[in-house]
Amino acid sequence: MQWCYIMDKYAFRQNESWFKRELHRNLSSSSRSCKKKYQPGHAVTAGMAAAANVKLEDAEKKGARFIFGGPGFVDATGASLKPTIVTDVRPDMKIWDEETFGPSASLYTFKTDEEAIEMANNSEYGLNAAIHTTNMERGITISRELEVGQVHINNMTEYDECKFPTQSL
Repeated sequence: MQWCYIMDKYAFRQNESWFKRELHRNLSSSSRSCKKKYQPGHAVTAGMAAAANVKLEDAEKKGARFIFGGPGFVDATGASLKPTIVTDVRPDMKIWDEETFGPSASLYTFKTDEEAIEMANNSEYGLNAAIHTTNMERGITISRELEVGQVHINNMTEYDECKFPTQSL
C-alpha cells in the first residue's frame, strides 16, 4: 500500500495574521536547529528539485510573497531546496494547481466560508481536503461543498482506514 498525501496548501481567515508571524518565528528557530542534524529540502533527484524551483520562481515573478525561504537551492548539488512558505498565490501561478513535491507550503487567506470553498474548488485536482474548526456542524456543511475525494474534519489526512469509503460526504 502506498500513502501519498501532500499537504502543501493551507487556508485561514484573513484576520488571523498572527498565524503568519508565529509560523515564521517557529520555522526560523526550528530551521536553525534542524540544519545541525539534517540537510533540509533534499529531493530524490536534482531534476525534481529543479521542477519545484521553477514553480517557486514562477510564483515570485507573478507577485507571490515569501514569508520564509523562497526560490533557490541550499547548496551546489542542485537537489536541496530552501524550506519555503508562499503567500499571495493566485490562480495564474503554477503553484496554485501544481504540487512542488518540495519543502514548500502555500498559505491562502479568505474572508468567508464561501470564498474558502470557491478557492478550494478552483483547481484541476482535488484528492483530499482537511477542515479544522470548533464548530463540527459548520465543518460538515463546508465539506459537502468541496469537490474532492476525501474531506477530513479536525484531523490530519494520513489517518485513514483502507476499509472506509473514499468518496465525499
